[in-house]
Amino acid sequence: MCFLQHMGTECTSFHNVAQKSYDDLLNESQDIRKTIEKFTNEDRKKNRLGLKTIIYAVCWCAFQAIAFRGHNERPDSINKGNFLEMLKAICSFNDEIKELFRTAPKHASYTSPTIQKEI
Repeated sequence: MCFLQHMGTECTSFHNVAQKSYDDLLNESQDIRKTIEKFTNEDRKKNRLGLKTIIYAVCWCAFQAIAFRGHNERPDSINKGNFLEMLKAICSFNDEIKELFRTAPKHASYTSPTIQKEI
């Protein structure tokens, strides 16, 4: 009876969560080192360029003491806010950066308010 209480019947029991974590640790295909090794130097260079551009836009907005976000940031909006408009201006001068942001996955565009605050 004591073992069954420890193990639990729900998938969120401490035992089941620990067992899942252990199984994930042993799964070599999920190893972070293998995932990182898949990136080429060209990928790293592009990611750094995109991140530097975003950091520049964040710093510019912060040093100018202006609002980052706009009221309407939808794609059809005329003015999406200072941060996104600054990125748009930078992209207009550099085709490599423009292509980088155009092809970035939605979950890795680094333009969310949370990421801006972290930067």
